[in-house]
Amino acid sequence: MKYFLPLAFVAGSFAAARGSAAPLAKPTAKPALAVPAKPAPTAPGAPLKPSLPAPAAPTKPAPSATPVPAKPAAAVEPPKAAKVEVLPPALAVALRPDGKVVASGVGQVVKLWDVATGNLLKELPGHAEAVHSLAFSPDGTVLAAGAYQEVKLWNPETGTELKSLKGHNHRVVALAFSPDGKTLAAGGGAPTRGGEVKLWDVSAGTLKNTLTEHSDTVYGVAFSPDGQRLLTGSADKNVKLWDVATGKVQKVLSGHTHYVFAVAYSPDGKLVASGGGDNVVKVWDAATGEQLRSIMGHRSQVWSLAFSSDGKWLASASEDQSVRLWDPNNGNGMREFRGINQAVASLSVSKDNTLLATGAWDGGTRVFNATNGQLLKQMPAPPPPVEKK
Repeated sequence: MKYFLPLAFVAGSFAAARGSAAPLAKPTAKPALAVPAKPAPTAPGAPLKPSLPAPAAPTKPAPSATPVPAKPAAAVEPPKAAKVEVLPPALAVALRPDGKVVASGVGQVVKLWDVATGNLLKELPGHAEAVHSLAFSPDGTVLAAGAYQEVKLWNPETGTELKSLKGHNHRVVALAFSPDGKTLAAGGGAPTRGGEVKLWDVSAGTLKNTLTEHSDTVYGVAFSPDGQRLLTGSADKNVKLWDVATGKVQKVLSGHTHYVFAVAYSPDGKLVASGGGDNVVKVWDAATGEQLRSIMGHRSQVWSLAFSSDGKWLASASEDQSVRLWDPNNGNGMREFRGINQAVASLSVSKDNTLLATGAWDGGTRVFNATNGQLLKQMPAPPPPVEKK
């Protein structure tokens, strides 16, 4: 799935300085001056200049004892807390269609995890900057990863880089394969200067078309089930439907009052959904472009969307640290996934609708049972709790 955070927000997060000046040393206390002891007062009636005493018999000086240093008491160390690795955000996550492997983009590396065991299978390095978007091909044999100005195509079984698709003018923050797996849509664009979607021939690695009708970054892309139309969502607040063959805009769906970060096509092609910075999920009629309903259950920005393969529910992920399932036909809430406690940047659903994976701001990838909401696996595993003594 794709990454949908506002780029200024992400840039600010990664550009924040981590060092700080060392504190000035505290000056040591000024040493006290030695004061000579006063002589004992002369007893009344004693002569002012006393007579000299008789010489004493010489005595052998006692040998000086060698001082024995005291043994310091053993220091009692407090219990050590488990070392917690601070990870970059998991900005993108994608379940392989069979649900056996989940990919996550954490910093500049793509990590492949075994869903059943939670074990790390492979790491795919090579991106110069953070990975913002991921997508598996429909047959699961190709994994696309989007970063700054390029998309890499990987063989997820061998970890081999297949192709590098270059020519994007900024970060690639949205990816989607066509239903036949032959075309890859890659969305992005320079913030405030223009959005772009590039359509790539997956087999040849060649550019087929570039769509530039959005005036700001394209954060969401999705193909119709027949592959003839493309749905896009942009920071220009608009959702657009395109004819893939001609590259022409067919409809403009307006109604969001903030960036559109996510879009999704229903499996029957009758509905499209969009989610945005206005905290709203909107459902539209794909044929007419009519807005059917607004779902306002999230308390913050909606960053990712996905329909179940049977169209019975629509999943949404939000900055408000929640993932929710909705009935797209009436807007009613069906389930909320709990226990993430982090802003949720991305989500992905298995083809059989049994699994739902999330990528969160703490760098964690979590896999849930989509039927009952149970957390099945967290990768990497959370550190054990510190025992209190």
